[in-house]
Amino acid sequence: MDLLYAYQEWAYTETFRISRSASANSALFVVYVRDGALIGRGECGLLPQYGQTKEHVVAALEHARKVLSAGVSRQDLPLHVENTSARNALDCALWDLECKKSEQDIWRRTGVARTESIEVDLTIGINPLEKMRSDAVAAVAAGYRILKLKADRNDVLDNVAAIAGSCPGIRLIVDANEAWDIATLNRVSPELKRLGVCLIEQPLHHQSDAALRAYEGPVPLCADESCSS
Repeated sequence: MDLLYAYQEWAYTETFRISRSASANSALFVVYVRDGALIGRGECGLLPQYGQTKEHVVAALEHARKVLSAGVSRQDLPLHVENTSARNALDCALWDLECKKSEQDIWRRTGVARTESIEVDLTIGINPLEKMRSDAVAAVAAGYRILKLKADRNDVLDNVAAIAGSCPGIRLIVDANEAWDIATLNRVSPELKRLGVCLIEQPLHHQSDAALRAYEGPVPLCADESCSS
């Protein structure tokens, strides 16, 4: 099998801000695995929160080129390619290739039941309050019923309260992207529950998971940066 890839940067319509960074574009690697006339496609981004750079992804893909040429299967790929975002792109490309070889869609290939629709959230980046509120109102007008609000340590409750008041009946997720400590989490969680927040995503740094044993709040938590394998 042959491996081809390309690095791209897709410009955002506006700067996207989270607790630890601001981005004007989305970095993307597009990966193709070719076996004869058939080509599987996958893609991945960069994970700077783990110290990964563009050069790390390139190195992983170059190593994967040798691994694939030696005939390593998709199932054995994790044994040969390190756990960078590159492995996601390769896994997707190899699934795509399998589907084309077998002439089956991904649902039949995996045995996963196909659903008619999947409801997704829309992310509201960190901005001045009026900007965040107008973005939320526009998202609801476009049909979204779940909003993910990015948050840092500043004005969390004020921002959520303003958006909840402007978008009644909407389910809210708050994503701190590792910006909080356990004291902050325990302080804001009860009020976030009252405001209609149904989930808090990655409140603490991914190396501080042990502190979550002291979590006393009523809102469920989910992992993002802490989920790496």
